[in-house]
Amino acid sequence: MRHSLAPRLALSLLTVAGIAGCRSDRVSPTITEPSVAKVLSAGAANAASAAGGSKVLVVDNDGLDCPKADYTTIQDAVTAADPGSTILVCAGTYNEWVVIENKNDLRLLAKGAPGTVVLDGQNTAGTGCSPASTTASHCAGFELRNADGNTIEGFLVKRYWEAGIWLRRGSDGNTIRKNVTTESPHHDGIQVAASANNLIEQNQSFANTAAAHNACGINVTAAAANNTVRHNESFANDFGIQMNGSANNVVFENESHDNRNTGLRNIGASNGTFIDNNRVLNNAIRGISVTTGSSGVVVARNKAFDNGVADLFWDGTGTVEFENNHCSTSLPAGLCEHTEGAAHD
Repeated sequence: MRHSLAPRLALSLLTVAGIAGCRSDRVSPTITEPSVAKVLSAGAANAASAAGGSKVLVVDNDGLDCPKADYTTIQDAVTAADPGSTILVCAGTYNEWVVIENKNDLRLLAKGAPGTVVLDGQNTAGTGCSPASTTASHCAGFELRNADGNTIEGFLVKRYWEAGIWLRRGSDGNTIRKNVTTESPHHDGIQVAASANNLIEQNQSFANTAAAHNACGINVTAAAANNTVRHNESFANDFGIQMNGSANNVVFENESHDNRNTGLRNIGASNGTFIDNNRVLNNAIRGISVTTGSSGVVVARNKAFDNGVADLFWDGTGTVEFENNHCSTSLPAGLCEHTEGAAHD
């Protein structure tokens, strides 16, 4: 079923509420923090997977888990690392703002039991936290600036101002994998800004809360292009996964549920987004929402059920193809091609 270039729709106050990140009157169910063991695969396996022949640097904040560690802070290891190096971070809580700037091809791997390698920003307010800022400070646990081909894997990152993990200023071709990001007091779990060709996969992002009600689990924004967001879980945020003013990104096989507003939204003329085979369940206002003049968007083979106002929503602007989606409700009517799967099978 294809819907393209349809007349602009008249929107009710309820449907407009989700476009600008407004607050929902519906209260999400109480959600307890899941075991990070489900998501993190850090530990001895990471050490074994360090690239053969590359330099391995070991970090331990107190020397208890890795007595022969080379460094006590992650930042010192990053500063010392040459391209191709692997940085193994041993169990502990690191109250650091780690900046990877003009550094390429590093592998930062958590080495410890799941959930024991923690970056904690302690809810400290960052300054200058905008994608293009040259003076931003204390905005994220891991902040990549003009840094390409790096991997960050297996960390629990919490209570950072702008995002737990923040890619910006042309940080391209990085892999962000199997991390847990949570409790950002101002914005997002993971944010990809003005950066391209990154892979965001197998992460879990939850319980990010912003006073302006615009916290996302994963936010791809500020002309970030050709990124792939796949196999992530996002819940208890304002918005689960968001494409904002960015082009030609792929959002594939994610689960976005129990968010306070919308599970997956495409806004700000985010053209060419491919939204495929996601599970979008129990979000307070909308399941999947495409608005504000986004063209060349494909929404296909998704399962969206039990979302508050509509499982699928389109404001009638731009060009959007809806194909073979499973859902119960849509605005406009007729976007749900299949209703099988309401039991979330």
